Order: sequence, then structure tokens, then C-alpha cells
Amino acid sequence: MVPDKKIAAIVLAAGRSERMGSPKALLDFDGKTCLALAKNACHEGGVNNIIVVLGYRADDIIAAGETDGMQTALNRNWRAGRSSSLKTGLRELPEDTAALLMFPVDCPLAGAGVVRALIGAYRARSADKRVFIPSHNYRAGHPVLIDVSLRDELLALGDDEPARNVLSRDKSIIEYVVTENAGVLFNMNTPADYRECLRRYRKTRNDEAGHLQADRETG
Repeated sequence: MVPDKKIAAIVLAAGRSERMGSPKALLDFDGKTCLALAKNACHEGGVNNIIVVLGYRADDIIAAGETDGMQTALNRNWRAGRSSSLKTGLRELPEDTAALLMFPVDCPLAGAGVVRALIGAYRARSADKRVFIPSHNYRAGHPVLIDVSLRDELLALGDDEPARNVLSRDKSIIEYVVTENAGVLFNMNTPADYRECLRRYRKTRNDEAGHLQADRETG
């Protein structure tokens, strides 16, 4: 997909990850960090303008080289709540931004295909649709693509007030984008969550490798 210069991604990676015990952004997925997976999903899905919002142990994440190719925004108030990080990213958006992809760093299984599907739905939208949410088995997931017309309402949120208070206020503006990728439903809060996400990541990679080998043998 040709990158859409008017769509920006905000990767939320500022939290302390207290239950995880270490920064989620640096969790390893067979040689790739969780932050690298988010960056790759954005780039390969058609978004080159990526803002990563850091807070807790920001220096460690930057020193690891994981922010290369992204704009870094520092949320010094990260303890106040996730919306404080979203607002930090919103303030960094270029003036000509048309839509933003809100991408929590702890959703490592939502790949480029999901990003492409959301952008495709946005491009083909009817005038009333402003929020695009991936859906699997009738359950909503992440990341979420948001028309920039909602920016001021999101900036008005309390720091610990969830973004859904804006995004779900008017159901008529939401378009659910159906995906076969169950990974949109998985995020990581605990070591057990991480192990399960890593297991699913490996299974997906193995399945893809098997399909590729089968194609070569029959090609």
C-alpha cells in the first residue's frame, strides 16, 4: 500500500507496566521487540508518520534503538493515565493530518493487514463515519483509526478518562471493520498474557512459513 501522508499513528508506550514487571515496549518476540512489531505493522500497513509516546524508562527504550524511524514524544505525566499519553501524541500531529491510528504497544498481534483494512475502510467511508474499529467474532479490538475531527474532544478528556468516552459517545460514527485476525483482541498486562501472545505469534509465523513452503512446492 502506498503510504498515506495524511494518516499518522500514535503508538502508546509510556506506562509503567507494573503487572508485567518490565516495559512492554521491550518484550522480545523472537528477536523483535513489541515496539518494533507495532512500528512494522504501521509501516507495512501504509503509515510512515509514527509518533511513539514514551514515559516510564523512556531512556532505556531510546537507548535500545527501538524508536529509530519514529518521532518520539515524551509524556512526563505518564502516571496520570493512558489518555495523558494519547493527548501527548495528539499535540504532536502535523497540521495536515486527516486521521490518526491509536496503537497501544501491548497489542503485538495486530499486524499490517489490520492497519491496511482500517485505512481502506477510512478511504471508502461514508460522511458520517469517523471511528474505525477492528472486529473479530463480534468483539471490538485495537488499533483504532480516528478521524482528526475528534481531536479536540480527545484532548478535552481527563488524563485517566478512557478514550472510549469520546469514541463510543455516538454509535452512529463507528464503523466496525471485520477481520479474521484474532490478534486484535489480545493485549498484554501480565507475564502470562505475554507468554500467550508469544505462543500465538509463533504459531502464526509457523503457519505462514508452512503456507509459503507449500506454495513453492506447487508453484
